[in-house]
Formats: sequence, C-alpha cells, structure tokens
Amino acid sequence: FSMGDLITYDGVDYKVMKVRTSKGNYYKTPKEGYEFVIVTVYIKNNTGDKIPYSYVNWTMSNSVNEEKDVMFTSINANDALYSGELVIGGIKIGSMMFEQPIKDSKLRLNFYDLMKDESLTIMNAVSTAEGAIQIAMQETNQTIHNSKVLVLGFGRIGKVISKDLLSLGANVTCEARKK
Repeated sequence: FSMGDLITYDGVDYKVMKVRTSKGNYYKTPKEGYEFVIVTVYIKNNTGDKIPYSYVNWTMSNSVNEEKDVMFTSINANDALYSGELVIGGIKIGSMMFEQPIKDSKLRLNFYDLMKDESLTIMNAVSTAEGAIQIAMQETNQTIHNSKVLVLGFGRIGKVISKDLLSLGANVTCEARKK
C-alpha cells in the first residue's frame, strides 16, 4: 500500500489516508532507535453482504526484515482500528500503530486475508469450538456428559464442536440449512 492508493480486494475498498510518527507518551515509548508509525486506513464495503474487518489482517515490514503486528496503546486509542462488521456500503476509518526503526524509508503496509488461509480457518474453528464448550461448562450447573445439545449449523465450527461434544458424552443434534 502507498499513501492515497485505492485498492479494491473482493469488493472492498482499502485506502491509506494518513501516516504519522510518534515518539510515544508518558505511558508508552518506543524502544531505542525506534518510533511509532501510525497509519490511518479507510475501508468501504462494496459487496452485497456484511463483511468482517480487523486489525489482525495488517502488518508492517521494514528494512531490517522485521514484520510487525499492530500495537495497542493510549496514543491512538481514540481512532484505533479494532474488529467488527461493516454493513453493505459501510465505511470504517481507523488507525493502526507499529513500532518501526526511526525514519525507515522501506516501510511496507501488508494486508492478509486470513480467512482465505485454510489452515488458519481450521485452527480458528477449533479455538472457537473449545471456547464455546468452556463457556457452556462455566454457565451451567450440569455436566455436558449425557446432556442434550443442539448445534445450529454444520460448517467448520459446527463439525468441530459436534465432534468435541460427542467425545464428552453429550447427546448431540445438528441442524443446518443445507444437507
């Protein structure tokens, strides 16, 4: 991404609106020889459905072959890009902060569509299923063993959670829109 370039990917517009640097504040300063680079991006949903957006899709690489993830501090808290959904035609403008070498002229903002990476979507399904089971165990007064459980949907997550619940001895019923 370069400043001002409008890039359309899968029906979504992305644009770098602004880049600024910061030496930090009272609570957070960059390590010696580094500065904070704050990038403001514009995202517009031109698809026919709601779409997710997230800071986790973005990294920044530099001249010393590091690829850095987004940092969260109070420095850009008021306009930080977090995660959410954009409705059809919706626009989100948010900033992301990266710790980078001072005045590095080879910085590159990278976007990764993580949901198109099959290995990540499978691991996401496993983590989501385990988290859902943990919440169910914490929020009920009975065990999962011999419980009647209804799983709505039989996609990646539905398949994993059904298998996990069966292994815990639950009586599982699945309902899905498609066979």
